[in-house]
Amino acid sequence: MARYQRQSKIDSGGFGCVYRAKRLDDGEVVAFKVLEGRGITTEDRTRFIREVRIQSQLDHPHIVPILGSNVEVDPPFCVMPLASGNLRSRICDGAFGDNLKSTMHVFVQLLDGMAYAHSNGVIHRDLKPENLLFFDEEIFGEEMIRISDFGLGKRMDTESLTVTQSHIGMGTAAYMPPEQYRDFKRADHRADIYSLGKILYEMLTGELPLHVNTHHTKLPRGFGYVIGRCIEHDPDNRYQSILELKKDLLELTSDQRKFKHPHKEIETLVRAIESGHGNARTLIEEVDRLFLDNAHDAVFYTKYFVTLGKASIREYVSYSKERFLERLEDFDSFVSGNLPWSYTDTVADFYRAVWTAIEDERVRKLLLERLLDMGHSHNRWHVGTVFAVLLASIDEQEEALMARDVLLSNPPAAKWMKSYCTGGLLPVIGDGFPRE
Repeated sequence: MARYQRQSKIDSGGFGCVYRAKRLDDGEVVAFKVLEGRGITTEDRTRFIREVRIQSQLDHPHIVPILGSNVEVDPPFCVMPLASGNLRSRICDGAFGDNLKSTMHVFVQLLDGMAYAHSNGVIHRDLKPENLLFFDEEIFGEEMIRISDFGLGKRMDTESLTVTQSHIGMGTAAYMPPEQYRDFKRADHRADIYSLGKILYEMLTGELPLHVNTHHTKLPRGFGYVIGRCIEHDPDNRYQSILELKKDLLELTSDQRKFKHPHKEIETLVRAIESGHGNARTLIEEVDRLFLDNAHDAVFYTKYFVTLGKASIREYVSYSKERFLERLEDFDSFVSGNLPWSYTDTVADFYRAVWTAIEDERVRKLLLERLLDMGHSHNRWHVGTVFAVLLASIDEQEEALMARDVLLSNPPAAKWMKSYCTGGLLPVIGDGFPRE
């Protein structure tokens, strides 16, 4: 058994302290991790031993190797190569920023390491910049990064789940998926995909990813879509494997981008969905990517979002109601001002199609607010007629209260609209119109 002489402390956390140490046999400087500190429990010891066992079994260039260990002694310890820094320090130093090439060089290494771990039945469940370490070795002239700290990891095939009680959320808040809050031990490999999406966002924007803005101006074209899919609330809507995620990222950074002509592409996709040709889910994913890629292009949105028919809208909502609402809000912002008169009729007909395709109070409130304002400001008979039809279709008291409040929030427009709404309304809706 090799002997080690501890030197300065490097770091400490929930699963032990890490020291700079010298291996006395040959003088090699290493990282010496030992389980010590106040309040160490039997559960902590079990986790530490599990971390050492998992990491020892993973042999990959982008996973930190265990050079030696002794988990039978008290306190147990393990020895690893000494890192030159971690991803947190590089982000804070502004090492990435606008350097997409450097970001991708590092991030693809992480994807390769986690893809290997997943293929060997291991999930991490605590991926964050502090656990991603740089070393002096180089790949194509740049530093190598490796994944460390599998203290919350487990084997998906044989690992006992008795260490962590059900419904206890563990991990780091900014990078932890919602299902891990609810029931830590049930989180699967898609929890790591969620964390990787948060990490990529932070590398590109330099901002702690507590709240992710997929429209962030620092995100390169297409990356908002990929990150958004990584961090979907429902794991079934995320990438289902690291390889799927990597494929899309490499496509975005390739010189042979698939979507060089978004106008032609969106027309083809919508026609295919409306005619029932092809896999609707796959087609809608591509539609969503195109709208997110062109999120700031008012011409693109106003021309093509209204071409979504009822079939496309239903597929979109089935794919992800939240994503559809985000795109709808983007579109609505582009039609909030003065519009050609004939185009207001197009918007009204489109909003009527949306209304019939999705029963969601937030969506319907947005539709009513826009139609009410647009009909009044443009004095359009057709818009008023559509608005009246939508109000007349409301037969639930809760939705009627929402419609009343929409009317009360814009008295001049409600006064203008009153002549179109001559009957068939629930009484509470009528309370929203000004009295003569």
